[in-house]
Amino acid sequence: MLCTSVKKKGSKEQCTCQALPGYMLCGRHAKCKQITFWVDVFKPQLKSLIRFQAIIRGKLLRKRLALSGPGVLCRKNLANEEDLDTCTEAHREHPDTYFSFEENGKIYWFHFATIWKLCLSKLVPINPYTRTPISSDTLKRLHALWGYRYKHKLELPKESLVFSQRLEGRWNILCQIFNVNGFGIVHLDHCMRYNKRDYVAMLHMMRNDLSLLFCEQDRKFCSKIIQDCIRMRYVSYPTPHFILNCVYGMMIMLLCARDQYALSFNVLSAMYRC
Repeated sequence: MLCTSVKKKGSKEQCTCQALPGYMLCGRHAKCKQITFWVDVFKPQLKSLIRFQAIIRGKLLRKRLALSGPGVLCRKNLANEEDLDTCTEAHREHPDTYFSFEENGKIYWFHFATIWKLCLSKLVPINPYTRTPISSDTLKRLHALWGYRYKHKLELPKESLVFSQRLEGRWNILCQIFNVNGFGIVHLDHCMRYNKRDYVAMLHMMRNDLSLLFCEQDRKFCSKIIQDCIRMRYVSYPTPHFILNCVYGMMIMLLCARDQYALSFNVLSAMYRC
């Protein structure tokens, strides 16, 4: 451990000598009558820094809670008392897995995995309580929450083990993203007919068009995913496995993108050209 004193009187630099065993000072500073500890020099700045960190943490937490929707902290006046799938009571649902939206003045809440499975199963997901299509703003918030959980390595909802159902579910999410970004509903039959050669061509065209994206972070992030998918072509993976990973890669890119509109245009352009 380094000595905790400053180098000399009036200095703001920490002493670089090793402290004596079982002591906080080196041999030279241990003999001094008056000691100026290095940490005391920056105490005023530390208070400001701690306050700044608290403000940033609070802002990030409020931004995260906003993705969960109304009632995430105060579980009152909810339209349903339990989750459809888990049967968990509203007051027992953790804020990290809580998701809700307002419809006709009523707040409907779900476990995150429950409503995500609803979106996987339908091209146009509906509220199971009212049979009304879920709004685009709600879907955007739901997609952003999935992207948040992916980027922070939190548990994600499980998918079906059946190939056709898993592929259809992932394409449902992609088509929902295209729709909420103003490109209209893409027919699922067209997407499900792509073969391995089509996916390879699609990946190469998306990679070539990445330079058109304005967000540099999106370019770097998408480039890595596309390269990983293309590399799988030269490994002895079964075709279904390769197709699932390609669609999952596109889903990750779109759900985690900062400029989702531009990337949606990139992916759709590649789809219709392959």
